[in-house]
Amino acid sequence: RNLAESLIVKTVVPAIDGRYRTIAESGARTVMGFSQGAFCAAMLQMRHPDIFANSVSMFGYYEAAPVARQAATAALAFGGNQQLIASHSPILLAPKLPPATIRQLYVVLVGSPDAGFYGPELSSYQGVLQSSGYAYDVIPVNAVHGWIEVRAMLPETLDPLFRHLAQSGIYKG
Repeated sequence: RNLAESLIVKTVVPAIDGRYRTIAESGARTVMGFSQGAFCAAMLQMRHPDIFANSVSMFGYYEAAPVARQAATAALAFGGNQQLIASHSPILLAPKLPPATIRQLYVVLVGSPDAGFYGPELSSYQGVLQSSGYAYDVIPVNAVHGWIEVRAMLPETLDPLFRHLAQSGIYKG
């Protein structure tokens, strides 16, 4: 059982919706992350499309417990349990969602297609999204994997998301 996932879905989202003037529906919610947080954003969207219809993943990976130096600690949460790994891997979950659900989801991917570990991850996930019929945008950047780049890319990253929200009637600003 993933306590962080449960906390976000069952406690944080309802608390925010209860306290602030939100649009308490999946289509109005976006989950966003960088690096391991990008994995978490994609994972949360694919496991909880009824909560998060939109996700933004910046410089991420899309398989739980990847075998890579860059994500060495990611496997710890799954304790080597292959069933848990498969059930938390966005790249494996995305094609399994029903077509009606897929049509309601939107993904923004940010990264460098040429970056060592993260480039192939970006390309592979994009391929799965495309072949499964997802609405998505990719923002290719020639940047290193770091918070300075995330901050610099944030305005460009949010543009397609806001455009999508406006086209879907959620964002009117």
